[in-house]
Order: sequence, then C-alpha cells, then structure tokens
Amino acid sequence: MKIKLIIFAALFASLSIAQVLYHSPLRITKFDRATATLSWTNQVCGNVPVYQLLRTTTVTGNWQHFSYVTNLRSALLTNSLGTNSGAVFHKLAWSSDRPMVFAYEFDEGFGFGPCIFGTLRVSLANIPSGTWQCEDDGFCFDGAHPTGSGNFTLSSVVDWTVSPQIARLYFSNQPEGGTFLEGTLQQTIVNGECAYTGMSGIVYQGGFAGFTPIGTFIATRTQ
Repeated sequence: MKIKLIIFAALFASLSIAQVLYHSPLRITKFDRATATLSWTNQVCGNVPVYQLLRTTTVTGNWQHFSYVTNLRSALLTNSLGTNSGAVFHKLAWSSDRPMVFAYEFDEGFGFGPCIFGTLRVSLANIPSGTWQCEDDGFCFDGAHPTGSGNFTLSSVVDWTVSPQIARLYFSNQPEGGTFLEGTLQQTIVNGECAYTGMSGIVYQGGFAGFTPIGTFIATRTQ
C-alpha cells in the first residue's frame, strides 16, 4: 500500500491544478515514512492558517476531505489508508486564514497629510480576501479614493518568492476598471514564525487609459 502526495494551494481557487501548482506558496519539506508525518512551509505569512488534506484513490478521481490542520505545518497520514489495497493520493490546500486587521491612512500627496482613514481586514488565503471601511475627513481635494465600506473583490501576493513581498487588493463596486492598492508588506518574526506588521504603497484608479496612481497609503497592523 502506497502513499502518494500532490501539492495544491487554494490561494487562487479559480485556477486549474497546473496553474495553482506554479503559483503555490506551499512547499513540502519532508515526509517521514516511519511516522507517516507530512511537513511543509508556507512562503506567505499566514495569520492562524487552516490547511486541508484531501485524498483519493486515483489522481483524476473525486477528492475527499481527510483532515484540517490549524496553525501548524505538519500532519499525520497514518489513518488515511483505511482498507484500500491500492495507492492513496493526497492533496494539501491552504483553505482559510483569520483576517489581519490594519489601520489605514491615505494621502493624496498635496502636502496636507492623510485625508482618508479606515480599517482593512485582509486574508491572503481567501477570495474575497476581506473587507474595507474608509472615511474622508473633509480635506480630500480629488475625492478619487473609495469611501464607505465594501469587500475586496480580489487579492494577490504579487511575488512571494522574494522579500519584501508585495500585495495587491481591489476595492469593490468601483467604476471604470476599479481601484486597487498595491503595497509592500513589512514582516517580522514572532515566536519563531513570520508575521506581517503593516504595508505601504500606492493606490491606483482605473480609467479609459488604464490605471493611474492617485496617492499613497500606510496600513499598520493592529490585530
């Protein structure tokens, strides 16, 4: 009886298996056959991540849930074989993550300081990736930045193979191609694990000619 492993990350749920394999931030580091223990790493700093192990008797067959692992990067496969006499294939997915909370400030760049303040709740494992809430303090000139509240309609870590990493978040319900922020993620080590402390970058607004920068932002992690 054999155990076979296939790695799949659910960071972009709409992509095919081949594409997800290329983009996956998950990396298998070890499979201990003596203890049937699978270990992996995640190149994106998760905030209480939940990983899911699935299994099937054929790689093209129907994948079924086997177990969830919360805030760990290893799992036992000893009970996965059951009574099956053939090979059992396993798949690893990053299924969810507790949203990070950021205090948000946006500056149009006219020398008067921030004019938009709000809160961002962001999970890099899910689509939609979280929510945003922004208020104009009355000193914005252009009025181009979204205000009110809504969901982020799409999120991505542009490149997690390099450090520092860059994240892109799209505001919902925006005309003319939408509005998104793109920022560098600052990170540190907490109890031996990487964690994001904030991000800063540029907000872009879409239009007929493409996306144009409308100002800069700073987001400081609060939870």
